[in-house]
Amino acid sequence: MRSDGRSPLPTPSEPIPGSFFPSFPFSRNPDLSRPRDWFVDHSSSRFRQTCLVGAHSHELGGASEPFSASWEAPEARQKVQRATMRKEWILSGVWWLAMATTGWSEGEDGRPPLYDPDVTVTFSAMSNGANSSSGKDKFKENRWIVAFKPEQEESTVEKFCLEAEGIGTTSSRFGGTCTRIVSEKAALGGSFAVFEPRSWEDLERIREYMKHEINYIERDMFAVSEASAAVAQSLPSSDLYWGLDRVDQNKLPLDNWFRSHQTGKGVHIYVLDSGVRASHDEFRGRVHGGIDYVDDDDDPADEYGHGTHISGIAAGTTFGVAKEAFIHPVRVLGPDGAGAWSGIIRGIGWVLENHEKPAVATLSLGGSRSHSVNSAVEAMVEANITVVVASGNSDADACTFSPASVPHVITVGSTNNKDERSSFSNWGKCVDIFAPGEKIASAWHRSDEDRMTSSGTSMSCPYVVGAAALILETNPESTPADVLDALLEGASKDIIRKDTIKDSPSYLLNVATVQCTEVKDCIMSPWSAWSLCPARTCGDRERFRSRSVWRHPQCGGKECGALLEKDACEPGPTCPDGAQATQEITGDFPYMWNKITFAPSYDNAYTACTAKMSQFIDSPSRLRDNEAEELLLNGNGRRSVDLQAHGLPSFLFYGEEYSKFWVGADGFVTFDPKDDGTAFPGSIGTHFKHARISALFTNLKPNLDNHGKVFWNALPSRSDAEKIVITWHRLKDSCNWRFCSGSNTFQVTLHLQGNRKGHIDVSYGEISHPSRPIVVGVSSGNDDPDSVYPIDF
Repeated sequence: MRSDGRSPLPTPSEPIPGSFFPSFPFSRNPDLSRPRDWFVDHSSSRFRQTCLVGAHSHELGGASEPFSASWEAPEARQKVQRATMRKEWILSGVWWLAMATTGWSEGEDGRPPLYDPDVTVTFSAMSNGANSSSGKDKFKENRWIVAFKPEQEESTVEKFCLEAEGIGTTSSRFGGTCTRIVSEKAALGGSFAVFEPRSWEDLERIREYMKHEINYIERDMFAVSEASAAVAQSLPSSDLYWGLDRVDQNKLPLDNWFRSHQTGKGVHIYVLDSGVRASHDEFRGRVHGGIDYVDDDDDPADEYGHGTHISGIAAGTTFGVAKEAFIHPVRVLGPDGAGAWSGIIRGIGWVLENHEKPAVATLSLGGSRSHSVNSAVEAMVEANITVVVASGNSDADACTFSPASVPHVITVGSTNNKDERSSFSNWGKCVDIFAPGEKIASAWHRSDEDRMTSSGTSMSCPYVVGAAALILETNPESTPADVLDALLEGASKDIIRKDTIKDSPSYLLNVATVQCTEVKDCIMSPWSAWSLCPARTCGDRERFRSRSVWRHPQCGGKECGALLEKDACEPGPTCPDGAQATQEITGDFPYMWNKITFAPSYDNAYTACTAKMSQFIDSPSRLRDNEAEELLLNGNGRRSVDLQAHGLPSFLFYGEEYSKFWVGADGFVTFDPKDDGTAFPGSIGTHFKHARISALFTNLKPNLDNHGKVFWNALPSRSDAEKIVITWHRLKDSCNWRFCSGSNTFQVTLHLQGNRKGHIDVSYGEISHPSRPIVVGVSSGNDDPDSVYPIDF
């Protein structure tokens, strides 16, 4: 058993000893002359050792030494080896436990072994209800991988299938249907058939009558993407960069920068997933040749989004770590995010036969532990391809899943923005390193500008993929073990909250020191002069001074200090009740056919009052017939309105004049260019983080079935405008997409000049029951979410 608990499944021809510590050969041709020994050939990766079960001794580099011996190796390599040795015996009984809970059948009388995992016990909890009781049958079908011995030709497989189907023979020893014949000797060491027997007895007859030709038989399982719930978004904001921001510094707080010494240029990343949208802006011509084993063609277009998303995290120009690496999509998951192990093995075989070096392969997918898949993935490591996989989303021991349990891959767990292990992330000795995995933004597949936020170890995995590409750019001859050594050497150590990691190694990805050559400290500018104390604000008053970063730290140099300092001024008048004028609505919407007026009382305060409304200022029924301009919003995007470009006066908001604002599909107007507002629709925290007006801030869907529209207009006319009117007309809710029955119509009026300059009217017509919660109110971007005044007058 490998120290981290990852034991390769037994080679089918290997006799299983009666000892509690079975032998688990990594080599495809193990030395079976000493059946109680465990031979592992690590010469191409970490180290070579022989573990004598009875004596607990190890052979390192040919010299037999006690278990506690220290070894002459580079410091980083020693850390990996010691970690491996510490974990050596922890899961030595896991295999027998797994076999006790699954349908594993050892070969008797020379018959090939039969592997039949009980997926109802071990299958990962993934997205889309894959682990629900209603979905169990999907993952345990009557379909089997019949793997033939390496010396058998493909003609043997064809004869097997013909006999099973009763073609060209008068008597059939067994019956069934071959759904596919595959020659993937690179991946499995031999050809295999995907076979559906008529009965269990037919499967047993195959084991008896073809025991000299067949290596083993294993149920063909399904794997799914390791992602959980996603929230749509269209444009990036600073809030959504937290994962990329986190992986280039040792500890919190975040500094709003991403720095690396490489870009991954010249490195090839093979993404075994749902395909990739090659034309997406995030990739800009860097998507190279791939394959589609779902549709069996050479166009691995993404119909699910997951593959595009993780490719963007690994190598996107905006959200990615290795921004110049090449991407090769290998489509093995269908439009529902699931795929059979047999298809994934075919994808691995394609990578083995077609890859260019230096190469990284990533599998952000998982399922029940599979001998076939583990063997195929290990073959990629043997071919000197660095393989990075997701640990899984079951909050369980990663060693019980494939491909997370494969020896010598890099298995990645997930953390949140508080440096805690994510509650869903798998854990244990099979996890090598952690990376951010909650609410991670990246590319999506619906358009070339599409974005999405998603959570899961699927999102953690590609951060490490990108980091591996950075290492391979500088050292293209590095082995997979070398890459892991470099990752662990540069990782932030003992940062993850100890009570959350559950016996996992406390390594958090940090690319700041990867392949560093010179330590450089941060250099900052001098402080600016203090600002004047505000004169037209109520409540506490402050003045500020700031400075900027001239040079960011490199290679572990001294970190930068604070960029902003505050100092108290004499307080102003007491702010009126309701000055923050915002509320979060989780029950019935109280303002239907009402109008809320927000009036500025000071530069930092608005008061609110409500009144009944009989009609809209700008009738939605005639928007298409007047000068109103439609804002083309798809999904959860936003569009700008440039007042200056249209010759219109600026708008006064919280004491500042704005000549430009953005209108969001999710029912808000923002004056902050960084506020895309779509990361967490309806979030009170998102509302208060930006200078904005939330009219009906929730998850809405413009242009769903070509239904809802968003318009803006200047009244009484563009040449003599006193106010701007923004109308959200008949926008559907996010509820079940096309099956929502209601819609939402509301308006925001911004008064540009006259005695109502700076006033805001929010008017509501028919409001259905949109996604909860809903935020309504105004924010300067500096208010406290914990001191909200309800709009209840």
